[in-house]
Amino acid sequence: MIFQDISIKLGSNSIKIVDHLSSDIDKDILRRISDKSGIKSLLISKKDEDAVTLVKSLITKSIKDNLSKCQLIIIVSESKTQRIPPISSLILTDVKTEDTLVLDLDSGCAGYVQALQIVDNFFSNKLFVNAAIITVDTYSKFIEKSNRGVAPIFGDGASINFFENNKKSSIISSNFGTFAADYKSLVSNPKSDKLNMNGAEIFFFVKSKVIPSIKETIDNSKIKITEIDYFIIHQASKLVIDEIKRYFKIPHEKIFFEIQDTGNLVSTSIPFLLHRVKNKVKNNSKLLFSAFGVGLTFSSLLVDYENNYN
Repeated sequence: MIFQDISIKLGSNSIKIVDHLSSDIDKDILRRISDKSGIKSLLISKKDEDAVTLVKSLITKSIKDNLSKCQLIIIVSESKTQRIPPISSLILTDVKTEDTLVLDLDSGCAGYVQALQIVDNFFSNKLFVNAAIITVDTYSKFIEKSNRGVAPIFGDGASINFFENNKKSSIISSNFGTFAADYKSLVSNPKSDKLNMNGAEIFFFVKSKVIPSIKETIDNSKIKITEIDYFIIHQASKLVIDEIKRYFKIPHEKIFFEIQDTGNLVSTSIPFLLHRVKNKVKNNSKLLFSAFGVGLTFSSLLVDYENNYN
């Protein structure tokens, strides 16, 4: 598959963590959280913005035309604006999809990497020529400002990614899984619908499950770690990126942390990172994608990367 184009839209409100949340959480605590996470500011949606409007603001005429040419569209989101219909129906109201397979994927931060694997698998069928992955999450709508476990961490964002079938699989190796018994580490309150996260348990999940998943993906590929050009890791926090970097002894220039001024963008985390570094990542690079989150779910892919970005 060829990574053909990518567009990004982030929340319109930029807020400094310490200043914005200091009335609800002690400033010293916020500074420590900010130092550990590496996140200084958040981009969150305005009151009149939601997941649907955020994506629709990206759909220009040319993007609408390209979406109408897709045989497969995958929407990755946990930020539904209403229970029924699926969020894809609300997003794609103006797009011709009568001959399109539309899938909704409710996998949070891991969803984009899972969607990449789905696109690559569908492209083994020659009838699928063009595909799109749409990501959007507006976690700020489900967060209490006084909740220091999540309020200083999450921003809002959306992306639209296009792919073209080049008649060959791009996935060299993969590893994935779900530990459903641990879902309560990142969950919304059934009464208030507000988000809660146990950061220590999520970090333990990264160390105990995600890092072994990355290692197994590399080991099964028979490619040396030094031959991997870039590690495209879910932008959860600087603490997570530094732990993965340390464990695998990854050189600084091969792994990125780019959410200092946006916050954790959930499903849009990796598309945002790709958009930021697309001029650095050349064709025929070998990329290691890994993402994890709600569920608790993880997915890792080693990809032979081709792009045709404008």
